[in-house]
Amino acid sequence: MSGEDKISTIDLDDFLLSYQRMCKDHRTEPQDSVVKQLKIAKKNPRKCGAYSLDLSTYSLSTKTCAILGKLFTCCAALSEIKFNDCALAEEGVRALAYGLSENLSCRRLELKGNSIRGIGAECLGRMLRQNTKLLCLCLEWNAVGLIESAFSVFCEGLSGNSCLQVLDLRNNQISHQGSGELANALKRNSTLKCLDLRWNNVGLLGGREILNALEYNKTIVRLSLAGNNVPSDVLKAIETAVAHNMDRAMLTSDHLRREHILSSEIQELNKGKRNELIQLMDKIDRQESVIQKSQQNSAEKLLRLHETLEQRKEQFNDVVTKLSLAESELALTESRVGELSRLLQLTKEEHNDAIKLHQHESKRDKEERLLLETRLNKELMEMSESKFQLEKKVDDLERKCQVQQEQIFDLKEQVAHYQADQKLKHAQFDEMVQFEKQKTKEAYRDADSSKAKEIERMKREQEDGERMLKDRLQRLESQRLELEDEISRQKTNIAADRIQLEEQIANAKQRIRNEEEQKRLALEEKIRVLQASRDELHLQSTSQSMKIGDLQSKNSQISIENETFKHRISDLQQELSGKNAEMMEEIGKVKLELNARITSLENDRKSKEELYNRISALEKELAELQSKHRVTVESKDQEIHNLSDKLKMREMEIHQMRDADLQRSNMLQTAVHSYISRSPYAT
Repeated sequence: MSGEDKISTIDLDDFLLSYQRMCKDHRTEPQDSVVKQLKIAKKNPRKCGAYSLDLSTYSLSTKTCAILGKLFTCCAALSEIKFNDCALAEEGVRALAYGLSENLSCRRLELKGNSIRGIGAECLGRMLRQNTKLLCLCLEWNAVGLIESAFSVFCEGLSGNSCLQVLDLRNNQISHQGSGELANALKRNSTLKCLDLRWNNVGLLGGREILNALEYNKTIVRLSLAGNNVPSDVLKAIETAVAHNMDRAMLTSDHLRREHILSSEIQELNKGKRNELIQLMDKIDRQESVIQKSQQNSAEKLLRLHETLEQRKEQFNDVVTKLSLAESELALTESRVGELSRLLQLTKEEHNDAIKLHQHESKRDKEERLLLETRLNKELMEMSESKFQLEKKVDDLERKCQVQQEQIFDLKEQVAHYQADQKLKHAQFDEMVQFEKQKTKEAYRDADSSKAKEIERMKREQEDGERMLKDRLQRLESQRLELEDEISRQKTNIAADRIQLEEQIANAKQRIRNEEEQKRLALEEKIRVLQASRDELHLQSTSQSMKIGDLQSKNSQISIENETFKHRISDLQQELSGKNAEMMEEIGKVKLELNARITSLENDRKSKEELYNRISALEKELAELQSKHRVTVESKDQEIHNLSDKLKMREMEIHQMRDADLQRSNMLQTAVHSYISRSPYAT
């Protein structure tokens, strides 16, 4: 095809337009018969959107055949094409074969009564070698086997074809040599199922060749050899071979059908199982994701609790530092008190009785202060011990939190035991907390009462001592006038020091009280937080136990479903085993039948060998008769050819006569109409 003639894939809607356009390009007029049949084919579609083009009994020129061949290469809508009795020339057959060799939609091609021979047969053979979609080829009433070289090319194309299933070669003048070529092609062909060779010249030798080819070819199911001068025994042998092929094809088709049914059932079962397994895996993944999320949430909450506990530890450390600062301040106050006592001792040595009395009172004050200091130290020790006990409790609580973490990770295995232990621990913890609260409250009350009593007593003693000193100083005013100024100064200094000490003690007590209150509030907050965390953990444990129960129920359901699927699979396997046993029994029966047939065939073969010995003697006589018959056949062929030429000439003459008669009748009709119109009787 030239660059102008290349056309993309077209449908039947564009086929007519492209045909007319290409006719214009080739400067030829489109044939009316082709246009008419294309319109008819367009109006009568077949199944699956395919169409059938019937150009039978129409004479087609070589140019129209060339154009149609070019269009067939790109047409994808025609599934059946008919060129019966079209008197195609060799060039037209060549163009059509060239176009159909690249066609991918045609499934059936009919070329009856076109006297195809020589070049046309070779072109059809090349078409069969290249075409991959044609299923049925009808060549009835042709002369494909007239030239042996051309028919050999046709047979080579048939041997290389991989799609043709039906071949009609009736009345094609195929001799025994051509049948040998055809037999060689059948040995290599594996798709042809039906072959029609009726009314040819196959003869005895050709029948034997075809019989030998059937030993290699196991796909031919239908073979017709009537009117070929083939002996009856050879025909019977061919029929038996074809019957064997038929039985084999039936068995293979049944076997393939059963295998397909079983494979489809197995695939459906496998798909169902896979889908069920996928659903189960999805459920398990979802459950695992839910469990992981809950574990992550619990871990985050525990981390938060750890952070809060660390913050509380830091607060405790701050309190301890504050206590250490208070102790250092108390030590400074003690050092100051020692210095003051030294000064008092010096004053006592200088001033005899007054100083001694003052020393005695100061000793009493020191003892009382020491008692107070000892009491304060005891209270501080008790507070430190309580702080240590609280730290121990905090450690215990941390340990309990760790135990609870371990219990959270082991909830799947020890849910019931954990709940019982947790209840007992919560009860004990509540009792301990209440007991500690009561203890701390009582200790705070006792400390407050004792401190108040001591402060009142100290005030009273100080007032009494001041009164006694005033009285004594008034008595000694007359005796020690010189020392009044010094004593008054010392008294003022002592009073200032006492006031400072009292203020410092009061500040220290207030600080201690505030710190104790802060500690108590912090401990109460810790207890509240721990109780809240305990409640949250209890709720989480209950929710997780419920989730675990749900998961266990789901797992039990899934195990039950798996057991049902296993029972189904076992039943299906039993059915498959039964079907396999049936198949094996059927195969055994078929093998027995085949063995019986083989024995019968061997007996037939032995009888045939005896007949072949007889036939060999007759073949010589038949050869002489065939030589004479060939001469007569050739003469008759020439006569038939001459007669066919004469018939064609006669048909042409008849056609011309018909045209002349039609013209005459038309002329007569016009004359009659004109006469009637001119007559006076016409209305």
